[in-house]
Amino acid sequence: MSAVTPEIAKKLNLVSTNRIKVNGIGSYCIADVVQVSIRLPNLVELTNARISVLNLVKDVDMLIGMDIIRLGDFSISNGVGKTLFTFAMPPFDDKIDLYEKAIAVNRNNNTM
Repeated sequence: MSAVTPEIAKKLNLVSTNRIKVNGIGSYCIADVVQVSIRLPNLVELTNARISVLNLVKDVDMLIGMDIIRLGDFSISNGVGKTLFTFAMPPFDDKIDLYEKAIAVNRNNNTM
């Protein structure tokens, strides 16, 4: 589930609509749930998204969770020292599977 910090929720005057149990690594907590509209950099906009209010790691104000990621196609690519993040919504009909490409590359690397 996506989340924002209590500081961001307060700054945006977000009002709790519910409370839920959120499981973490080795523990759980009870968190407020708020409704927000989220616009991602690629102009994808989600209205009335239900997200939790949680303390996140240092210098992180918001976490985009699987509740949003599963609505589209999400990709992370790394190469030449750079990371590329892309997200498209709605998802495309043709799926990208890197398995065959990885097998070919790894096969070639093992023959050298």
